[in-house]
Amino acid sequence: MSKESKNLSKKENLIILFDTCSILKGDAFASCMKSIISSCHTKNRIIILSSVLQELRYLANAVASTCREEACRALNELQVLEQAKVISVVGDPAVSEQADFSIIKYISINRFNRDSILVTTQDRQLAEDIAMLNNITSVSSLPTVYIRKIGHQGELVSPFTDYQKKDIAPNNARDVLKRFGISS
Repeated sequence: MSKESKNLSKKENLIILFDTCSILKGDAFASCMKSIISSCHTKNRIIILSSVLQELRYLANAVASTCREEACRALNELQVLEQAKVISVVGDPAVSEQADFSIIKYISINRFNRDSILVTTQDRQLAEDIAMLNNITSVSSLPTVYIRKIGHQGELVSPFTDYQKKDIAPNNARDVLKRFGISS
């Protein structure tokens, strides 16, 4: 876990949310959870929304799912972690809603409790949408919502550092155009 992530996990009253795509990271998710659990402040809470579990159940039961096996494993592990009281499942399981929507809704409502929130997602668009919530200026005293994704080794990293637009060198641009059959 990076130094910044360790500082995040030691914040008082930190709520840590995981999106479906991060839970499906397999060994990297397990490594991330192990690191969070071992360094977690006692007032921090790890929360899995019921909509995320619904999405995992759907993937585990879908015939054509490419991540069926990983979803089954994740559901089993989350059930064990919930029984051990390491995580809390929050939300009404009878209400069926998209996981991304429920995460944004949860953040919007629970930020007013003054708890800092850390959302772990591999979904760049969801990360960008959550980052926009930090720009609300009418209520300037709201705590920051931190956004991270799980890296290859289970470390928490910024979701915005994986792709940096680079200036295209003229020769490179010509090679790309030629590769796609476009003459310049």
